Amino acid sequence: MDDARAIHMLNDVAEAVYTDARLLPVAAFVIGEIQDKFAEHDVPSKEQLTSALSYVADATSITTSGVTDFQAPLELWERATSGGEWLPMTRMDNLPAPLESPLDFLGMWEWSNDTLRVPACTTARSIYCRYRRQIPYPTDVAVDKVTSDTYYWAVVAGIAFYSLGGTERTERERTVGAIYTNRLLTAIRIASKDRQSISTRQQSARAEQRRPITISST
Repeated sequence: MDDARAIHMLNDVAEAVYTDARLLPVAAFVIGEIQDKFAEHDVPSKEQLTSALSYVADATSITTSGVTDFQAPLELWERATSGGEWLPMTRMDNLPAPLESPLDFLGMWEWSNDTLRVPACTTARSIYCRYRRQIPYPTDVAVDKVTSDTYYWAVVAGIAFYSLGGTERTERERTVGAIYTNRLLTAIRIASKDRQSISTRQQSARAEQRRPITISST
């Protein structure tokens, strides 16, 4: 995590205290928080379309393991494996009980426990899915930068902010916290620039109280 901006905010040029081993778990937490904020505001740039997925006859789920950045499904379509028109599927909160005589199409789906569940049908189907992408997590000390034009600055400031937590450097923590909030708002604004207005919340890592922040895009 050899980023000069984060090192400056942490005031640890020698990286004696804030080592990679200490900062990487914080980075993973910050990226998860940013992911949640993007999802909260339905950031369109974090959505993607899969290539055709495969449904195996009589199965009760559709595997998404081949989509490495898959976080959650948003819309599904289906068609016969031989081709034809893509038909929209209906999202359900709770799938109904299986039919006594299964149909030859799926028709509906449910996202439950990180599983794309469907009613069993008698034929194999091709599935097309629009999904929310997962922001990649840093997983190794060799990954010293997370490159993104919309959220990289927020990641850097967030790492510094949460790393300062509990160090009794309250003035610096407040300053860096304000930088993180502004960078996060900017990332959301850039990614949601087609929206008239958005709102977000500033959350402390050590308190449950939240102060709402509202900004308007220009």
